[in-house]
Amino acid sequence: MDFVTPMSEATSRSADHQYWSSCLVPKFQAYIRQNGSYTEQQAADHVKAFDCMLSVLGPRLPHPHTGALLTHQGIPVEFSTNLCDKRQPIMRFELEPLDAQTGSPSDPFGEGCLSSSFATVAGAMNTPADRRWSDQLRTAFALSADEKRIANSRMPPHMDRISLGYFGIGLDGDKRTMKFYTSHMAKYLGGEKTALSSDAFSTSTTGRASTPRRPRYSRPSIAAPPPKARVKLYGRTHSTAFSSVRDIVTLGGRAVTEETEESLRRLRSIWHLLLNDPRIRDDDNYDRPPLDAKFYRKGLLVSFEVSTVNPNPEVKVYVPFFQYHGNDAECARNLEQACTLLNWDWGHGKYLKMLETLLSPTCMIAQPLNDSAG
Repeated sequence: MDFVTPMSEATSRSADHQYWSSCLVPKFQAYIRQNGSYTEQQAADHVKAFDCMLSVLGPRLPHPHTGALLTHQGIPVEFSTNLCDKRQPIMRFELEPLDAQTGSPSDPFGEGCLSSSFATVAGAMNTPADRRWSDQLRTAFALSADEKRIANSRMPPHMDRISLGYFGIGLDGDKRTMKFYTSHMAKYLGGEKTALSSDAFSTSTTGRASTPRRPRYSRPSIAAPPPKARVKLYGRTHSTAFSSVRDIVTLGGRAVTEETEESLRRLRSIWHLLLNDPRIRDDDNYDRPPLDAKFYRKGLLVSFEVSTVNPNPEVKVYVPFFQYHGNDAECARNLEQACTLLNWDWGHGKYLKMLETLLSPTCMIAQPLNDSAG
């Protein structure tokens, strides 16, 4: 079946589903209310859909075999807000599908729950979800028994496993749209290659991106009918120098437009806040070292979105805040200052108020908002 039908009423809930609902639905309700972009009816409908999707998160914490890889704290759900000058903020969240066998010897990479999880999440959308491309990709990246064994033996020492898929959901007004992120890295580890490149780009001494290498994480993102679908390829570069960012965003100078230059100018004005280092203000080539050099999420994550709409790839840069901020308070302060500099109303106290509402006295499930890791 290519298309998934809209959400239907849930028939029964497992104890694990009830656990995730009790932990996350109140936070989601508060978050969507603080976002301020949704009517009461829209918010209520999104909350209902969110609750239906929580069954894909698997066993209650602690998981019997593994931890979630989606977040630094090991929680299989992450909220975010997309801010833009031209429209209202859009709330987004990501889910990592897990089940009781994920991470076990019988299913080390969590393949077993992907198909049913896709059906559950897609069924909670109120826009068409096309699974043709996602099914093809999951089939292409599926591992044989030998590939699973080889991939496990080649797993980097800092990683227990590689997740084969995530779901991203965007809430635009009354509409819910879905993305499916899939990774080829387990398939790559289980193949003929014996080593995994640690850089998404080969960088010169100036920190500028030069020869592309195999991306460390490449995740096509597809859940729309093929003519309207977008594909995103993700890579990672260890350089955080703004000169490197400029080179990547402009595709090595091949895609320089007034809009790109203005976006880079605005990003440059807050770059020292995003990386939490005043030395960046006056040095485009300063490469901010990560707090945890051994952890694989460091440097910058970069996405290249390809579609039939734009002649050039749309490039986005993602900063792992926990690698450049010692605690949540630093993260919150710098993000609010960044919003203020960009003249967004999420500065001037609004962002901190939202955090106080959502995270006090507990952050998500059990973590206090004070000096814990960001």
